[in-house]
Amino acid sequence: MSKLDKAYIEKFQKRRRMKSELILKVVAWRLISILITLIVLYAVTGDTQETTWITILLHALFTIGHYVFERAWEKWREK
Repeated sequence: MSKLDKAYIEKFQKRRRMKSELILKVVAWRLISILITLIVLYAVTGDTQETTWITILLHALFTIGHYVFERAWEKWREK
């Protein structure tokens, strides 16, 4: 195997690790933000059911918004 092949493989493996770490980081942050939302809403409303539904709706909207933002950002970068 040539040096070029080894360098390409190492670069590919590094990118793969970085993507895996990024996914783990995103999931961890999402869970923390959901927990914070639940705690704050429960402190305000005192109602478990209302708190749960608002949190689900809010984070579904955040997830959709994040996806749309990322897609728009990528299109802007390609210009």
